[in-house]
Amino acid sequence: MLTKRLRKQIEWHFYNYAADKALYDERVNEVIDEGLTAKYDVVGGRGSDVGNPTERKGLLINAIDGAKVWAKVVENTFTAFRWELEFDLMRALYIENKKPSDIIMLGYTSERTFWRARDKWLETAYLWAQRFKLL
Repeated sequence: MLTKRLRKQIEWHFYNYAADKALYDERVNEVIDEGLTAKYDVVGGRGSDVGNPTERKGLLINAIDGAKVWAKVVENTFTAFRWELEFDLMRALYIENKKPSDIIMLGYTSERTFWRARDKWLETAYLWAQRFKLL
């Protein structure tokens, strides 16, 4: 059951898709770039870094995968409705930052159809979030 709190949480990720994706990319780049600088003042490797550094970086990237997964939920939801009215409504609402009242007044759809469509794409996003074990 999609509660009001879950709707708001999912919609937050739709509105902040670019931030989720950028945050993930930034964190991954930090992990990748870590340890690439040569240290000329010491001889040998780091004593505290036990094991394979590449494997360690892979585990760190896997641990920060949450932001990417939320971005993937948004992408998959947009893809699911690519050739439907819902896609145009989502685009107007989340990408073009139009208000629901403006979308309805501009003639995209009726008010009733808009809110039903919104429930439909949020249900789809909810299923994706469950699939990725986010909720």
